[in-house]
Amino acid sequence: AAGSWASRDWSSDVCSSDLPMTRPPPQSLSEVVQLAAQNRDIKLQTALTRDVHLVHFEAGRIEFRPGPHASPQLAAQLGEKLALWTGRRWIVSLSNSEGAPSLDEQEKALAAQRFQEAGRDPLVQEALRMFPGAEIVSVQPGAADPAHPSALGRSFPDRPDPTPH
Repeated sequence: AAGSWASRDWSSDVCSSDLPMTRPPPQSLSEVVQLAAQNRDIKLQTALTRDVHLVHFEAGRIEFRPGPHASPQLAAQLGEKLALWTGRRWIVSLSNSEGAPSLDEQEKALAAQRFQEAGRDPLVQEALRMFPGAEIVSVQPGAADPAHPSALGRSFPDRPDPTPH
């Protein structure tokens, strides 16, 4: 039951004052996910991406609502790993508050928004009109921004420059 999650004390009891600080502490959930990836903890990285609805984050303290598929030990495991990786104690607690969408949900929403924006672009609409049956299958972030490296007209270092010198 949802109430049982919050009624238990999930705070990490790892005392890591003896551990050296190996790097600056993460400043966001995304940085915690990167830290898990750097430490090759794919299971934790996946759980943080899919099962954590962040309620509060500050260095040394994380509060989240677990998703329906989250391990009951996720908060304790996260606190232990962060203590090991950062050399400081982290308090990781669960909440009944809604929290933010999971990082996975946020990425899916952003991808859907990119598809909608691409479909409204006049050049894309013209291309779809000129090529019946064509469809948008992928939208790269920043591709419509002329300053972005993925924009049309960029140079490819492994291909000859087609412009005369």
